[in-house]
This record gives sequence, C-alpha cells and structure tokens, in this order.
Amino acid sequence: MRGLLLALGLVVSLSMAGAGAGVAGDPMPLAQSESVVLAPGRTDVRLDFGSVSLQARLQSVGGGRRVVLRLQGLKTDQSPGVTYNVYLNLQQGQTPHGTSDPHYLGTFSFFDTEARDRSFEIDVTDKLRRLATSGNLGSDATLAFVPAGDPAAHARPRIGRIFITAR
Repeated sequence: MRGLLLALGLVVSLSMAGAGAGVAGDPMPLAQSESVVLAPGRTDVRLDFGSVSLQARLQSVGGGRRVVLRLQGLKTDQSPGVTYNVYLNLQQGQTPHGTSDPHYLGTFSFFDTEARDRSFEIDVTDKLRRLATSGNLGSDATLAFVPAGDPAAHARPRIGRIFITAR
C-alpha cells in the first residue's frame, strides 16, 4: 500500500511540475484573420499581423515556445468529403506540390462540423522557421486553403477565426 501511495505521489508531483514547466507566459498572438468561407477551389486569406512583419514577430518568440496555427469555429452545412491543405505565402497562380511543397503547413478536415463548431491546431514552429531561413516567409502573410479533391457542392465550409500564436 505504501509503495502504491509513493508511486501515486510521484505521478502527481511530475504532473504538477510538468504543468508549471510548460507555461512560458500567456499565448503571444502573431497574426490573425476574421471569418472566411472556403471556395470550391483555392481560397487565399491574408493575415493581419499589425505594423511588424511576421518574420520580425517570429524572431521575438523564445526558443522554448511553439508556434501554432489555430483554425477556430470550423463549421459546414454538410461534410465536404475532402481534407484541406494549408500553405503560407504560396504565389498567386502557383500550383502547390501537396505535402512536399516548401510552403505546406498542414492538413485539416471538417469532420463532424455539421452539428457543432470545432477548432483545429497545427504546430507550425519548424515550418515557419524553415520558411524564414530559406527567405520564403516574405513580409506579408497569406494562407492558401486548397481542397484535396472536389468538395461537396453544398458543403459551405467556413472558418470562424484564424490565429497564429506562440505559446
């Protein structure tokens, strides 16, 4: 019994230590956008990051923090039946090369969003740093949402808010 109590105390101590150690301050907003309805093809969304470039904001993020793309309030009228790839600063008219494209940030779906809003997060820390290092980050920040296939005609997929945040 005593061994069980010691083990339980150790688990609780590690959990509490981990919870405190992971907190590097409040989330730091880097960029955001208001709501958007996705088109059947590519949809570009320009992010607002104030008067300081996204690259400058990324440089202010401490090494221990992670950068997350948060898609909040995902909602559809019916399932689009496809996933969506997200790219950062993909040139207008440029066809992306799927997940191997250097501008690729991640993939998400509208699974189970007909009855309720959902949110989705993609850790983009390494991808943004790689884009910055290669000179592909640019001064603007535009996300391209590209369906992987043909979405259902009456799906009307929408995103309530888009954030890039450091935590």
